[in-house]
Amino acid sequence: MKRPSLNKFDANIVRITAMLQTNSDTIRLDFAKALAREVGILAREMQKNLGRVEQKGHQDYVSEVDRNIEAIIRDKVIEAFPGDVILGEELGGQTGDSLWVVDPIDGTSNFVRGQSFWCVSISYLRDGKPVVGVIYAPATDELFYSQAGQGAFCNGAPMRVKKVNNESEAVIEIDWSPSESPEELISMLAKFLKAGFEFHRSGSCALCLANVANGKMDAYWEVFTKPWDALAGYLLVKEAGGQTNDFENNLFENQGNPIVAASSELFGKIVKLF
Repeated sequence: MKRPSLNKFDANIVRITAMLQTNSDTIRLDFAKALAREVGILAREMQKNLGRVEQKGHQDYVSEVDRNIEAIIRDKVIEAFPGDVILGEELGGQTGDSLWVVDPIDGTSNFVRGQSFWCVSISYLRDGKPVVGVIYAPATDELFYSQAGQGAFCNGAPMRVKKVNNESEAVIEIDWSPSESPEELISMLAKFLKAGFEFHRSGSCALCLANVANGKMDAYWEVFTKPWDALAGYLLVKEAGGQTNDFENNLFENQGNPIVAASSELFGKIVKLF
């Protein structure tokens, strides 16, 4: 599959690059919003002709589209911010004080099956702290974004987590890593069900976290997830008034961490189960 270009986006890159006179996080937010939308639209077109699909591990897939989209993101980031570094799911990279963490297609298993629940996830960290988070869901044309201390938004509208007090009213999104034992997953699901929760498993950590931030889902739990899967959504939930565990703690040293995200009322009840 020949790697596509983003001609429509190139003019934006030129204009944004010309604006770069400071290390403004706002400039990076605007850049990430434009880039996520453009590559998301492109990926949705490319979904019609996937090219080669490989299985990286148990129920873990990568397509040519994943790699091509990540390569485009990398090229555009380096063009606009040559001093920044990038870490991505498919092409690796490095960490640093001015760091982009990207998942070109979060929910690849859904994507390669022609389903719509997947997204582009882009986060930016300054001095190890996430300060920009952007998630774009092409199927619904929803652009979720946040900047540290500035709130969280979907297509320009402010987002707030849904306040749910009772487990019997709550629906929690869960995910499971093949590196964990099935017995552990079953044990945890039993605890959720006994407490009164309903649960879903939709297959995209980033988009599930965005839906928690937007009040469409009550909570999210995963025993272990990678930085690129969760960082953008983690910031969205926090900026939307939600509560999370300290997902950032030794994140890159551990190559991932557990994540719990919910309203403050529900968060404590989830944590008490474990």
